[in-house]
Amino acid sequence: MTVTHHSADQLARRERLSGESQRLLTAIDEIHDLESSKRDEDVSTPPFHELAEQVLAKSREVFRIAGREAAQDDDIETTDVTLNETAPKG
Repeated sequence: MTVTHHSADQLARRERLSGESQRLLTAIDEIHDLESSKRDEDVSTPPFHELAEQVLAKSREVFRIAGREAAQDDDIETTDVTLNETAPKG
């Protein structure tokens, strides 16, 4: 199969989207870990507040990643290829 510039461009876009998707999943896992750690701390102690700030910061990161992912999705043609089938890039 010959890869045209157009299909190579679409592949690159899907790879970037897959990378954003993987970053989103990783950040969500990190929120889970931070929140679980926070639940083990005495309420309102310095470690509790530090973990709460980390959860908040990571939550904001999730929204930034999701926004970038949504913006990239608009530039990709519909295909029968899933993100799980696309190697992440970037």
